[in-house]
Amino acid sequence: MYLAKDLLKLEIFHSSAFEESSCFVIDFQDKEAYYDSRFKLKIKDKIHLSDESINNFLNSIDEMDFIGQLQDIECRTLNYFEPKDHLKNDEYYLHTLKMNLHNDVTFSNQYCFICHFKDFIKEYFVQWNYPRSWFDFSNILTNLVDFDVLDIGNSKKWINNFNYDIKKEGVFDNSDKLTLKQFKFVFNVPHFVYDGSYSFFVIDFGNGKVLSKGKIFGKNITQDDLNCFLELLVKYEIYQWENEKYWENIYDSPGSFCDGYHWFIQLTFDNDSIFYIGGHCRHPDVYYSFAEEVNGLFGKDVLRLEDCFVPDRIKYANLFK
Repeated sequence: MYLAKDLLKLEIFHSSAFEESSCFVIDFQDKEAYYDSRFKLKIKDKIHLSDESINNFLNSIDEMDFIGQLQDIECRTLNYFEPKDHLKNDEYYLHTLKMNLHNDVTFSNQYCFICHFKDFIKEYFVQWNYPRSWFDFSNILTNLVDFDVLDIGNSKKWINNFNYDIKKEGVFDNSDKLTLKQFKFVFNVPHFVYDGSYSFFVIDFGNGKVLSKGKIFGKNITQDDLNCFLELLVKYEIYQWENEKYWENIYDSPGSFCDGYHWFIQLTFDNDSIFYIGGHCRHPDVYYSFAEEVNGLFGKDVLRLEDCFVPDRIKYANLFK
């Protein structure tokens, strides 16, 4: 069991699909907090901390067992190549590499808590789920540094499991089901300026239009088509793709670091909140079957099924005849 009172330093690394990464550091030995200058600086000045404020902060973390909660929800580490020998002791390189590789699957907001103890370092990734005391931790952190480090004030604009009730059939704000306003899919090979590899597919439910590569979609789209598409979102449980159980295949083989492609799906709801999920050559287990049905519905490979990296071609052989 790890206790916050034994922490020498705490780093909170934040990566987002919508802004630059940042790393907030609380140094309990030097009694100061600041943003690491190697990443985005939300505030430039160092914050000086008193002994009393540090003790109150650490005691509060232990009282709520926040580190224990991080251990309970921390997702599994993906399988990647080992770094070269001359880089194995480069802490900054390893941390940045680990964050980048871990983001083979990306969501709106992702955090890494790097806990520095006397003789070791523990890292906890908050990606699939959030600790049950997330709001309480944010409050005591804000009280410590007088700044909303976790951006709780804006957190409701991103669909997540601590602001919304996410079910198979949709997303609920309290008991009210949100209405899907737009579906957006983007596929991109980032190493080429233009070779036809970039594509996007957008459904605007409000106007009943489908766009592809900036042009009106060729097929005449009916309301029945749109309703069928909404039914596919429920059938393949896309609203719950943030759950680790939908990504079992990504642990079976190593990922690609520099090569390959990126994709994301973005769902925008009637309250302008956004559900975002994407990957780097990685897809949920049900993605391939979902893409096949969507492509059949619209008569076009809009979700780039033929270009997908597939971890098990035998398992999905019926889709790639």
